[in-house]
Amino acid sequence: MEQTNSDSIVGTFLAINVLAGFLISPIAGCVTDKFTRRNVIIGTFLIRAVPPGSID
Repeated sequence: MEQTNSDSIVGTFLAINVLAGFLISPIAGCVTDKFTRRNVIIGTFLIRAVPPGSID
């Protein structure tokens, strides 16, 4: 809110975040069925640790 001064932009980003969570849920379920839960959690932590712009 402080950066955009727009409720609609903040609401749009929140809606996109929720929709992305719903869309990834079936894929995440299949992945956790194939691999151990511990390895999936470690993998997600490693993916989040890499900054988005660092891979060229």
